Amino acid sequence: MTETPRVEVTEAQKGWLRRAWGWFGVAFLGMKDGEIPDAIPRYSEERGFYHVPSVELQWHHRVVIGEAKRIDHQTDEQINDRKRLVPVSARNHVGKGMTADEADNKFIIHKDTYDANQEYSEWKKDGGENPYEKMGRLRRLFTGAGKNYHDEFADPQFEQMSEKVVNSYEQTHPEDKYPEYQVTTDENGKTKRRRKI
Repeated sequence: MTETPRVEVTEAQKGWLRRAWGWFGVAFLGMKDGEIPDAIPRYSEERGFYHVPSVELQWHHRVVIGEAKRIDHQTDEQINDRKRLVPVSARNHVGKGMTADEADNKFIIHKDTYDANQEYSEWKKDGGENPYEKMGRLRRLFTGAGKNYHDEFADPQFEQMSEKVVNSYEQTHPEDKYPEYQVTTDENGKTKRRRKI
């Protein structure tokens, strides 16, 4: 089965997500204007569960792209839906900046990306299987077997929070519509997607 290329979240969609999550952070989490909350909750005995601003913001697909495409057979529009994207810090998304000891003991959504990043320089020097190609191959094996390839620990929290953020924002900002895709076909019959204006 040939897999269609991934269609990325557009800059306009990311802008809408920043507005919605930033507004939510100020209105409900006590954050400063311009801060985007990290959807991964933190915990301390003193504060209980709480959220911090995201650092090196990345948008995590709650239903990861490989699963959505290969298991659920979803469209790019479904995959990049506003309720399926949550802001997370690069550190917990792909382990950026973590040491090996930290990576073994901390929550990383895509640990396989962390591992590929760690193996890259050795691969560059010694050869063998490209760690990113290996990651992609293993992800396809997992999804081919109907399994997911990311740490699902925070998925229920992500789903609840994204529903609350999007529903609250759309209710209070009905004029600010989430940019959607427009599907067109070129003269050769090739499908193109672009942001609706």
